[in-house]
Amino acid sequence: MEDVTLITFSGLPGSGKSSVCRYLVESSALPSYHILVVRFDDFIGEEDAQVGDKALVYGQNAETAVSWREKRLELLSAVEWLVQVLLGEVTSVTGPSLGGFLASVKHQSLCPCILSDGVIDRSCKHIIILDDNMYYSSMRYPYFTLARRFSLRFGQLHLQCPVEVAVERNSLRQSLVTQETIEHMSSKLEVPGAKPWETSCVVCDATRGLSEIVDAVKELLAAVTVPTPPLDHVAILLKKMESQVITRANVQHQIDQVLRKCVSAAMKELQVGEDRQRLAGVLNDRRRTILTSLKTGSLSVNQIVEDVADLPAGCDDVLSYCVTQYFHQHSHAHHSTPSQS
Repeated sequence: MEDVTLITFSGLPGSGKSSVCRYLVESSALPSYHILVVRFDDFIGEEDAQVGDKALVYGQNAETAVSWREKRLELLSAVEWLVQVLLGEVTSVTGPSLGGFLASVKHQSLCPCILSDGVIDRSCKHIIILDDNMYYSSMRYPYFTLARRFSLRFGQLHLQCPVEVAVERNSLRQSLVTQETIEHMSSKLEVPGAKPWETSCVVCDATRGLSEIVDAVKELLAAVTVPTPPLDHVAILLKKMESQVITRANVQHQIDQVLRKCVSAAMKELQVGEDRQRLAGVLNDRRRTILTSLKTGSLSVNQIVEDVADLPAGCDDVLSYCVTQYFHQHSHAHHSTPSQS
């Protein structure tokens, strides 16, 4: 039986994600597994990745941010193809020609399953590691749903790194991320484990030695499980949407109406003397970001609903309640960001 585990690595630039991945691939630390590392920077190019990160983190250059999200969706499709190859659902190993993805995967000689010409040994165990900053949970969620759809084991390893250490390590790299971007990214970083769907997570001190971090990876592998079906209220909403034949555009329109009510309610609660113009800009920026993410596919209705662990008794409008909760949770994290409108 095919055995595939999907693991996301997250952390600041310079936290050591790529170093850990290289060690896992080149050493015999996990002899029972074939390890495939998928790096977002290899796929899009490190310079473009940094530009996209900066645009998203600062809320600037919407066109760049959207293009960057679209690249992430392309990478998700490529990873899905890789999963299908390993599971035997796709027989061709030529795959999609997407950036440096295939080159990145095929040059990892530890996995002869992918290197061989049309002959794939699916009796071995595979680990696909997603090596990326993944500072928002919305970046990790699509891989959770991918794992759930294909019944893969799924886990998350986060390298917790002090900003000053990340900045120092980053200064030694060939391709640098600015200190300002690292500091700003740190202020927005969402550590795995806060969402109801984030169950198999290990947070590791990035300043520890490689052997200790590898032990953390082993701990994670022992704990990962196949994701459970959607939470009850998620299933209820999806069934309702299906029965009513609600189109994607209609759902986005409904969500926009709820978000506008959230902004209006928040403005009414302002205390005397607060900067109304600044806060209105922040809240509307957040509303637009959510809508853009829905349109580009980097955020799904499932994720918004699944971010809410429980519904209050007698809740009739699941979508409105969950959208309101999602907006408030994420707006609090972004109130310190000046409006770029």
